[in-house]
Amino acid sequence: MGTVTLWFLQRRARTLSQLDVTAIGMMTDAPNNLAEMLERELFVRHGPIIGGDDLRQALGFPTSEAFRQALARGQVPVPVFSLEKRRGKFALVRDVGAWLARCRANAQPAYSRASPSEPEEPP
Repeated sequence: MGTVTLWFLQRRARTLSQLDVTAIGMMTDAPNNLAEMLERELFVRHGPIIGGDDLRQALGFPTSEAFRQALARGQVPVPVFSLEKRRGKFALVRDVGAWLARCRANAQPAYSRASPSEPEEPP
């Protein structure tokens, strides 16, 4: 392995470690920081816009048909748009990241655990 390649890999590993530490710290902060972290991660993967199956999955639609129906009904939770001479719908990664952060901020626990001394009662 050449010296330049080794230097690049070491630098890349150092950068990724710094990003991981930053991301963990941001997850414990306010929802705005979570939105920024999600936006940054989506931007690295997809660029400024996201479309196709990636958009469908990011928005949580199980199938392309479900996404198509939501589009037809106006029930897609982020602004979507068409691009000239491109197939499909697109959204800004900023909008998707902000929506995901809002969903997370509004999330309720799925269940509450009883203390170890108290048995759980069925619902």
